[in-house]
Amino acid sequence: LLSNTCHKKSTDSIQLFQTYRWCENDVLNAMFAYYFEQAERGGIDMKIETDFPEKLPVGAVELSMVFANALENAIRACKDVPEGKRKIMCRSIRYPNLMMKIENTCSRYIEVDSEGLPVSSGEGHGIGSRSIAAFCKKYGAMYDYQVEDGWFRLRISMPKVSSQKDFPPKNSS
Repeated sequence: LLSNTCHKKSTDSIQLFQTYRWCENDVLNAMFAYYFEQAERGGIDMKIETDFPEKLPVGAVELSMVFANALENAIRACKDVPEGKRKIMCRSIRYPNLMMKIENTCSRYIEVDSEGLPVSSGEGHGIGSRSIAAFCKKYGAMYDYQVEDGWFRLRISMPKVSSQKDFPPKNSS
């Protein structure tokens, strides 16, 4: 389990950054580093805890797009939360199957539609959630969006597979 919380240190007005590895996969790690920096710039306390299998059940680029869409939405939502209360938690576990949870503080209730997707307003909003739903459909994963007690949560559970050759499920399109 690689788990990191990054803190910026300042010495004589020189910003020092340490390189952190949230996971062994370079594609996913680069994506986490990018969004960690974006969150930090927005005054958001972000925690990332990952535990990915050595061999991912899906391509790293596709998986990073799922996290990127979710984290982009989380960062956008946190901008409406008062400073000091902006938080994002991003977690993954590999056993008994790959499961991911991205949660963030939010300032208002968010409705979900009949397909379980967040209802969004404004042009260009909602594309990330639809992309996540398409990924889940393609790979037979389950997703759940929930808003409770000032937190917005997305949970994704990939199907349990006995080997890479069993993935994606035969009924996926």
